[in-house]
Amino acid sequence: MAELYITDNTDGAAETFYKRVVYNYDAIYNINEFKNLIDFNFGEKFLYGRVNGSFMPMYLEKFSTARIKPLQDAGGTNEPTAQQSAINFVADAFADLSQVFDKAVAKGELSGDHEYLSKLKVYKSFMNPIDLFNEHQDSYTSAIQSHFVSNNIHVKDFNEFIGHLKPLLMKSIKQHPFTFSAFLKSKYCPINVSGLAIEIADLDYFNDSQKIENFIRSRHWEYFLNACAQFGFMV
Repeated sequence: MAELYITDNTDGAAETFYKRVVYNYDAIYNINEFKNLIDFNFGEKFLYGRVNGSFMPMYLEKFSTARIKPLQDAGGTNEPTAQQSAINFVADAFADLSQVFDKAVAKGELSGDHEYLSKLKVYKSFMNPIDLFNEHQDSYTSAIQSHFVSNNIHVKDFNEFIGHLKPLLMKSIKQHPFTFSAFLKSKYCPINVSGLAIEIADLDYFNDSQKIENFIRSRHWEYFLNACAQFGFMV
């Protein structure tokens, strides 16, 4: 039987599209029952935590120590990856959520052998948007440099450089943001820059089959959704 969900990027465009449609349906089939189950790829939720009420870009400063707090599980560690952090109230809520899962496993309400939904671990959290933008700009700059070299373009002054650069930007900025504000609102900027998002799995983003097996079909899934709702987390 053919695989219903995407497992890698070897499928053609059409097959990938239809498999993603199936996944999107199955992932939120009980969205009416669990109000905190959210499709963050739909509508304004795509920009959650990255824009204000007027859709103006905003970001969290990495070194704002009054707002950023290390993430810890109930055991007082932030394994498996150190230096994970989030906005202080999010970090506190996650610590409480982790304790709920530890107690449920201890009481036998949940099995202790689930890789992701027995003991909650932080695999990825806050990412500095300035660092990400700098990496993005480095790639952009390299592409521009390669264009100038491959086309043997030489410039004598800044105005001449702008004359060659502007046509390139006019073609590329619709798909590849050039400014920091445009980057914050683009697909290249992850929700993690908000300081509100915590990833509790290290699964391949592209592999929908793994998400279905490890979460949606898990006997812990509904418990997880209810517990997250109790502490104000969307999933």
